[in-house]
Amino acid sequence: AVSGALVREDRGEQKPIFYVSKTLNDAETRYPTLEKLALAVVISARKLRPYFQSHAIIVLSSQPLRQILHGPNQSGRMARWAVELSEHDIEFKGRTSAKSQVLADFIVEIPPELVVNEAEHIAKWLLHVDGASSKQGSGVGIRLVSPTGEVLEQSFKLDFPASNNEAEYEAVIAGLRLAREVGADHVHAFCDSQLVAKQFSGDYDAKDDRMDAYLKVTTELSKQFESFELTKIPRAENTEADALAALASRTDSALRRTIPVETIEQLSIKLPKGAFIMTIYQEEEEDEEDEPMTPESEEDQSRSWQDEIKDYLINGTIPANRWAARRLRRKAAYYFLQNDELFWWTANKVILRCCDETQAKKVMIETHEGAGGNHAGGKSLASKIKKHGLFWPKMIEDCENHTAKCIPCQRYAPIINAPTQELQASVPAYPFIRWAMDIVGPMPRSRQCAYLLIVTDYFTKWVEAKAFSNPTAKDVQNFIWQYVICRHGLPYEIVTDNGGQFVAASFREFCANWKIKLVYSTPRYPQANGQAEATNKTIVDGLKKRLESYKGTWADELDGVLWSHRTTPRSATGETPFSLSHGCEALAPQLLVERRIFARQSRQH
Repeated sequence: AVSGALVREDRGEQKPIFYVSKTLNDAETRYPTLEKLALAVVISARKLRPYFQSHAIIVLSSQPLRQILHGPNQSGRMARWAVELSEHDIEFKGRTSAKSQVLADFIVEIPPELVVNEAEHIAKWLLHVDGASSKQGSGVGIRLVSPTGEVLEQSFKLDFPASNNEAEYEAVIAGLRLAREVGADHVHAFCDSQLVAKQFSGDYDAKDDRMDAYLKVTTELSKQFESFELTKIPRAENTEADALAALASRTDSALRRTIPVETIEQLSIKLPKGAFIMTIYQEEEEDEEDEPMTPESEEDQSRSWQDEIKDYLINGTIPANRWAARRLRRKAAYYFLQNDELFWWTANKVILRCCDETQAKKVMIETHEGAGGNHAGGKSLASKIKKHGLFWPKMIEDCENHTAKCIPCQRYAPIINAPTQELQASVPAYPFIRWAMDIVGPMPRSRQCAYLLIVTDYFTKWVEAKAFSNPTAKDVQNFIWQYVICRHGLPYEIVTDNGGQFVAASFREFCANWKIKLVYSTPRYPQANGQAEATNKTIVDGLKKRLESYKGTWADELDGVLWSHRTTPRSATGETPFSLSHGCEALAPQLLVERRIFARQSRQH
C-alpha cells in the first residue's frame, strides 16, 4: 500500500488533518519504489484536491522525487503524473526528521482499506446549496439527494434585499431546515462560497455582525444532526443548485421543467434595534482565488526565458510570488535538462531543443532567407523550424513579426482580395489523379528559356515544372510523359486553359490514347483554373524573392524553389507536399547555425 498524511504546521507544531491510503493492485505492486512514492503523491493530490488547489504543499520524502518526475528518462506514466501534479503548487523537500512521517509509515503498515470502518457505511444525505443576488432580486437553490438516490429540488425567492454572502448563508440555512424536515440524520453539504465554508470550519473569523449572526444560526442548525459536514466545491460542480438559485432570483425561460418557487418572508436572524438593511448589488462576484496581475520588472525582461526554468530544474529556485511560483511549476513539467541544454516535450512525446533569443533570431533568418528558404509566411516558417527539432515559447509570434519586417516579402506580397463567399474546394479521391497545368511567360530569358510549364496535383499540392524557350504541343506531351506519368502514375484528369499547345490535335490524341480526360477552363477567365494560377503565383514570387534584381538567372534557381515548395507546409492541408506524397518528411539540409542537432538526436535514439 501507499499512504500519505496531510499535516498543518502551526507555530512549530504539526497537526494532522487527513490520512490518505491506497491498497495497490497486482500491476501496481510491481512498480519500482520511486514510482510507488510518486503514485502516493498523485493519489494524495486527487483525494485532497481542494487542499492542493488552495494551498502551497510541501512534500517531504527521503527520495529525490522532483528530479525523478522531471527527468529525461521518465516513463510514460511518470510523465503523465508530472503534468498532473504541475497544476498544483507543490514543493519537494528532503525529510530531515521523523515527526509526522511516522503517521504515513503507520498507514502503510495498516492501511485503512484493511480496517473495517463503520463510518464509511453510514448513509449520508447530499445537500447542494447556492445563493444568487442581483438587481432583479435574490434567491436560493437547494438540491437534496437521499442515500437511495431520490432527488428533491427547491427554489426560494428572498423577499428582502440581500447581499451575495447573505444569500449564500440563507441557502445553507434553508437547506438544513429542509433536510431536518425530511428526517435526515447524516448530512454532507456542498456550497461554492469560500467565505461561508471557511467561517463554518473556523478558518475565517466572522468579523461582521451580520455574518456572525448567520454563522450562529447555521451552527445551531447543524447540531440537530448526528453528523454534519460542509465542503466548499468549485462553481462548475454546483451547477444544479446555481440554476435553481438563478430561477428564483430572475426569470429564466430556458428551464424545461417546472419547479415550485416559494417565498421566505423574514430574515432567519434577529436584528438588533436600530439596525437597518443595506442593499448591495454585485454584478459579478470576484473569485478570491483569482490571480493578481503583477507587472514584470526590467530585470526579468532582460533575462533569457530559459534561465528561470533552468534555475528551477537545477536548484529548485522559485519566485517569491505565490502565483508566479505556481506558473513556473506548471510550465517546468514539460521541460528537462540534458548536458546543460534545455529540451521540451511535445504532446506526442517528441523532444525539441530549446533556443534562446539570439539562437532563435539566427534560425529564423537562415530558414526564411537561407539556402533552403523560400520566404514563407509566419506560421509556415514556425512549422518548418519545429520540424527541424527546435522550439521556443513565442515561436509563431516571432516568425510572424520576422516575416512582416522582411523587405522582399513585403515588396512582392500579393494583394488580398477576399471572395464574396466561401470557396468550395474540389478535392480528388487520392493523390496524383487530378492535375492542373498552365504555362507562365514570357519571362526574362535565362539559358535561352522564357517560359515555364507547371503542373500541380490537386490532392498533395505537389508541383512539377520545367523551363522552355517556346513550348510546343510536342514539348507538353514529353513533359507529361516524363514528369507526370513516369514519376507519379497515369492521371485521370488534367485541367488546363485554352492555350494553343493544349488544344492542339496531337496533344488531344496523346491524352485520348492514355485515357486521360482533358478539362478546359472558361476562355478569358483564369479563375476557372484556380489551382494552376495559385501555383504560378507561388513559384514566381519565390523566384522574385530569391533573385531580387538578377532576373536573368531564374532558370538556375527553379529547382531550389520547387524543392522549398515541396518541403513547406501548405495552409490548405497543414502538411508538406513531400510528406503527403511519400509518407515522411524530407531530410532537409542542416542549418548552419545548428549543425549538431540531428546528429545528437540520432545518437540518443
